[in-house]
Amino acid sequence: MPNLNQVVQTIMSANGTELNVAGKGEFHIWIDQNVYLAEAVVADLALEGIIGLDFLKKNRCLINLQEEHMVCNNQVIPLNFTGQLGCYRVSVVEDTCIQPGTEALVRGHINEYPSTKNEVGLGIIEPCDKFVAKDSALMARTLVKASETVPLRFMNVSNVVRIIRAGTIVGNISPIQDVISDDKNITDIHKDQNLRIELQKLLSNCSGNLSQEQ
Repeated sequence: MPNLNQVVQTIMSANGTELNVAGKGEFHIWIDQNVYLAEAVVADLALEGIIGLDFLKKNRCLINLQEEHMVCNNQVIPLNFTGQLGCYRVSVVEDTCIQPGTEALVRGHINEYPSTKNEVGLGIIEPCDKFVAKDSALMARTLVKASETVPLRFMNVSNVVRIIRAGTIVGNISPIQDVISDDKNITDIHKDQNLRIELQKLLSNCSGNLSQEQ
């Protein structure tokens, strides 16, 4: 670890919160088989590292998303895409106190709304890893229609009051790709599956006199 110099300016994260910065220094960065000397800031991040625009410009880097590779100083470097694409962050609208052993229905906000309205449509909200790691509260997965505010459901399973501050990023919303209609009865659904002949006969005999509600 190189010696770190003090960082005087405030560095903000993508969600608008101030980063906890330890300092900055000169680091050797390995990319594929090549090593680069670059100045980097050491901060408390969930990610292993972020390459800045200054590094990309200095080393004449070109990122080709379609071909999934990056060219750095004429060296072609393959890229690996991980995580969910098309996810948008969801934050809490106002300060919320959740009493021990209780649930709370809280207003949430899609940070990129309204630009994501037509992109998301019907989506599912899931808790983000960073919020889960804080052990503040449990957050339920929720199916919603994208709007300026969305419902968020939390449960406090601890013995102390949990406080979630306004603006805290608690989850992500991603669009639903497929919707399975519920207008088919159970018999129709099972007939579409590859059951053994004996099981299919048993299913037909048992479900023949059942109504759709049953």
